[in-house]
Amino acid sequence: MLVVLTALALRVTYVLQMRASPFFDHHVLDAAYHDEWATAIANGKQFVDGPYFRAPLYPWLLGAVYSVFGRDPLVPRLIQACLGAASCGLIFLLGRLVFSRVTAALASFAAATYWVFCYFDAELLIVPLIVFLDTLLLISVYWANRRPRWARWLVAGTVLGLSAIARPNILVFVPVVILWVFVVQRRKALVFVPSLVLGCLLPILPITMRNYVVGGDFVLISSQAGVNFFIGNNADSDGVTAVVPGTPADWWGGYFESIRLAELAEGRPLKPSEVSQYYFHKGLRYWAEQPQRAIALFVHKLMLFWSPYELGNNKSPRFFAERYGPIVDYLPLSFALIGPLGVIGMAVTWREWRRFLPLWGFVIVYMLGVVAFFVNSRYRVPLLPVLILFAAETAVWAFRSLRQRRVDRVVVAAGVAGCIALVMYRGSDGAKALSEAPSHALLAAFQLDHGAPEEAVHHLRRWCRIEPDNPEAFVQLAIAQSRMGKPDEAITTLEQVLQDHPHDTPALLALSDMLADDGKYARAIGLLRDELIAEPRNMRIANQLARLLATSPDAALRNGQEAMRLAQAATDATAGGVPETLDTLAAANAEIGRFDEAHRIAQRARQLAEKRRQHDLADAIGRRMALYADGKPYRRH
Repeated sequence: MLVVLTALALRVTYVLQMRASPFFDHHVLDAAYHDEWATAIANGKQFVDGPYFRAPLYPWLLGAVYSVFGRDPLVPRLIQACLGAASCGLIFLLGRLVFSRVTAALASFAAATYWVFCYFDAELLIVPLIVFLDTLLLISVYWANRRPRWARWLVAGTVLGLSAIARPNILVFVPVVILWVFVVQRRKALVFVPSLVLGCLLPILPITMRNYVVGGDFVLISSQAGVNFFIGNNADSDGVTAVVPGTPADWWGGYFESIRLAELAEGRPLKPSEVSQYYFHKGLRYWAEQPQRAIALFVHKLMLFWSPYELGNNKSPRFFAERYGPIVDYLPLSFALIGPLGVIGMAVTWREWRRFLPLWGFVIVYMLGVVAFFVNSRYRVPLLPVLILFAAETAVWAFRSLRQRRVDRVVVAAGVAGCIALVMYRGSDGAKALSEAPSHALLAAFQLDHGAPEEAVHHLRRWCRIEPDNPEAFVQLAIAQSRMGKPDEAITTLEQVLQDHPHDTPALLALSDMLADDGKYARAIGLLRDELIAEPRNMRIANQLARLLATSPDAALRNGQEAMRLAQAATDATAGGVPETLDTLAAANAEIGRFDEAHRIAQRARQLAEKRRQHDLADAIGRRMALYADGKPYRRH
């Protein structure tokens, strides 16, 4: 009980400190997605059409909290602090079942004071729920084995099913449990395994049936697996960044664009399961066509999984915890200690392999299940309770060995642990910077959205220093410089980017926009024409050129017919258009006097923008529709 209260006090303190973070009530990416889904649930509205793209249990629970307490950013975090503290109690119970009371107490205290748990318990992410459910799952498996009854195995299976509708990758653990049941129960396994499987299906089948009814598609729980597999298995993957190549980095932009690209490649509308299959096949094709690179990437991800750093795919945990939660400075425990000691603990228990098989199997299959996709800290956290227990067992074993005057064993173990730590650090060289760069980018984006470009420039310059060869960092720096009222600096920055990366499309688009904003339409159009000659299939450049040709305030530069041709080509290349190309096509139609057609196309563009949750773009298109309705073309000012 003392450990649970300590854990709760630390987590509540951290949550209250994190109110200083700009992202406490300004949710981004996955947290924003969960917040939107939960808000829709609380308001009794439909969130997405068709089968679930992501497993629904966490948004359901968050939606229930919103229904009772309102959309308060503090309340769910406090509830998650309680859940995290309860998980520390579960770690103690699991330790008592499998190890000893001393190991259990040591492990639960380590979990209570580990800053990584404090960090994730304060985020609107699935982590605290999945840690609770997976630890409860391991307890229920051992509990069922101690006094085997079919009903106990049914309960264990139900917990497994609940964990699966929170995060489906726990299903890779099912074969391990079945194997263990046959090892320890032998013939009785023929009764217990069906009970386990039935329990697992109880929470899952209603989700599967719901997905089929609303979408006419067989999706077991969610349809994101294929996309995630391709993200982590392609020639551009760094093993951490969660973006499909060629799609926007924002959540909804990436979601809809990944679907559009799959449908464009297949030449027909696709069901969610078919989109998932398409990306699975792309990832497998990468393995078949470039096996050496694929293996090297897999090894790289394996090393990142065991990195001593806490990697975020958009927010670095340590970066934000240190900035806004000063209590973490007093919580020194790190994965650099837990990881090596956990591995040693797994090794020293090998003589009792039957007893520890579920824990070993959980670590191995869960790790491989993560590495097969892409790696970051929050996907590693569910393994921490087991690794912490093995690390605590290592400490107890070392103390016992010293009392028995077996110093040689402790020295060897310490040497092995040191070697493991060294490999962890060397194998993840550059991982800390890889994680910190997007954190600076995220803070910069927040500052730009909230009218503080000077602060944004500070973070963007840090990003540029971390990744000097990343043109995106310098493009964002130029945008911030422009917002500060320094267009000449911004243009110079972009020109330098294009010297180093001559055909970087985002830099060219940004530069042409800034030149146009500065009244230098002729130069902007000239740059785009030159690039289109060099890359005639670059439809983003074609669309931008069409837009300037249709909307330039300089009549000598406008060319409605050429704008129509380019805009139509860009629309056709995107399989009927995306909001941006349709908006340009509407402007081109208005330029040549076809106002009814312009209004009709703009209406399609606005509807599509609303569907994609591009609300600012939808509002802007709506204003242009009013012009077309009045028989007026749109002019850029």
